Amino acid sequence: MGFEVRLFERMGVADARRRRRVRPPRWAVGAFSAAAAVAALAVGLSLGLSSSPPTTTSAAPHGVTTASLLEQGDVVGRVTTHAGAHPWMSMMLVDSSAHGTVNCVVVTSDGVSHQVGTFVAKKGYGAWVAPLHVDPKDIRSAEVVAPSGTVIATAALG
Repeated sequence: MGFEVRLFERMGVADARRRRRVRPPRWAVGAFSAAAAVAALAVGLSLGLSSSPPTTTSAAPHGVTTASLLEQGDVVGRVTTHAGAHPWMSMMLVDSSAHGTVNCVVVTSDGVSHQVGTFVAKKGYGAWVAPLHVDPKDIRSAEVVAPSGTVIATAALG
């Protein structure tokens, strides 16, 4: 015990002893952190491998439609449309051949193409969300189009 503790005890101050904190050894903290990181990585990998994007269109309740973007038969992203008072659309590219500024075009059931917007793809990756000025239920396909007009990827929505 230190000087101050003995002094307080002689002065009659109740329970002047300090309680020691029990600290785990540094190696235990490091081991716990490493185990937590490995567990998080394992869960993330298992979720990523088990939930590959569907290759078909799926309509969920409340006017949400999702479809896979295909480039030469390979899934390279996903398109989602959301109906409602303020309809919107999202597009995500993963490991595609797209690079630089690309256009998002939707084709409606009457065969008319509508440019919805543009976004930048870096090394095949990119994501974008924008309001729709057409009714989502009328959209038959969505396309990622290069500035030259070449269709890079397409998704069937209807």
